[in-house]
Amino acid sequence: MANKSFYYVGVQTAEGMAFVTKIDNAHRMTYWNTEDKPLAMPMSRATDIAEGLCMNLTTAVVVKSLFELSDHFTVKAEPTVKEVVTDAVRNLGYTGKVEIATASVGRVIVWVDDKRIGIYDLDRHTFVD
Repeated sequence: MANKSFYYVGVQTAEGMAFVTKIDNAHRMTYWNTEDKPLAMPMSRATDIAEGLCMNLTTAVVVKSLFELSDHFTVKAEPTVKEVVTDAVRNLGYTGKVEIATASVGRVIVWVDDKRIGIYDLDRHTFVD
């Protein structure tokens, strides 16, 4: 009894490896939306698509799996300090341009529209003054 194999095209992204989820033959485009299920295809087609992506300077590989894949090999990027502080400021009800500057290790001074709001502690996720 032969094992059935599934072939996928993996594409390198900033979050990890995403798989091709849609192929638009009319416009010669491939899509790798991590919200959609990976698209299984014959080995010859997967090889052709990976080659085409590589020729267009996109890192791509053919992945052979004995199981049908339902997810991508990606991780969500950690939020930046600016994003964490901006979320905290918005939760306090402030709107406007958020600016930060390092006060000491693990703490930043926060301004909103050139008005000093306080010092944010990155370890405790709270304002300390």
